[in-house]
Amino acid sequence: RAMYEAMEPLDAMIPEELVRLWGHEALRLFHDRCVTHEEREWVQKLVDSVAETFFGPKGIDTVKCLQRPLLYSKWVTKTYVSTDREVLRNFIAA
Repeated sequence: RAMYEAMEPLDAMIPEELVRLWGHEALRLFHDRCVTHEEREWVQKLVDSVAETFFGPKGIDTVKCLQRPLLYSKWVTKTYVSTDREVLRNFIAA
């Protein structure tokens, strides 16, 4: 549902943006529930591996797309988009 809500208001989304959004949602769903550092590390590696397996053959640079941190927000704009950490910090500080 979150992916739909992020994509719905946009006119278009390039494949790299879709992979980044997918990675963000995968980490949000699974990584955020992990308790130990080892579990979180395992989930991050698994997300990277799955992305490379399924998106890499399509010519998508998954390393670049999934560069951490994967931050999305609708605080700064009215749509749920990838956001830079500094932009969020400045918005919250204001």
